Amino acid sequence: MLLAGTDSMSKRWIMTTVAVLVVTGGVSASATTASANEAQVAAATGTLSCGTVTATDKNNARALNPRLTSSLKGHLAGYEVSCARAIVKKVKTQRLPSRAAIVAITTAIVESRLRNLSHGDRGRLGLFQQPASWGSAAKRKNATTATGLFLSKMVQLSNWKDRPVGEVCQWVQRSAFPDRYYGYVNDGTTITEKLW
Repeated sequence: MLLAGTDSMSKRWIMTTVAVLVVTGGVSASATTASANEAQVAAATGTLSCGTVTATDKNNARALNPRLTSSLKGHLAGYEVSCARAIVKKVKTQRLPSRAAIVAITTAIVESRLRNLSHGDRGRLGLFQQPASWGSAAKRKNATTATGLFLSKMVQLSNWKDRPVGEVCQWVQRSAFPDRYYGYVNDGTTITEKLW
């Protein structure tokens, strides 16, 4: 199925790639072709890279899918895992505990389904759907920088390590729907534990 909004050139590229995979049985398709296909699909859906999608990301997605409990169950792919991995890497770089990654990943699940979006409501962008007041579009669309912006705000909340994860997510995001984070904490925790 082709994605809505995909231009004719992208449709031809996707159809050609699918045809090649069908004819070859997918056996001789190289990792480069797979990565190019993921990049093409990502561009067609308005998502941005979080870094290279690795074979480990894809394997982790397969392992995590049955363990998830939210709307992500069965829908997590290597791309989303690469975005979660970028979050975990930034948390570790900033020498924060795994709880910070749980908060950030839970937030990204709710805000973007762990996709680095090139668009959003009222100019919000990226994994966390951050508004313009958080920084330039380039910063908000870069998974690593956006995570840094998120974490910088999160640590300003006193006792963030001891508060419920959903409460911390809401404090950072100031969402009009404050309760929605709580239903995704389990998946945020499961993904973090797998990648940590």
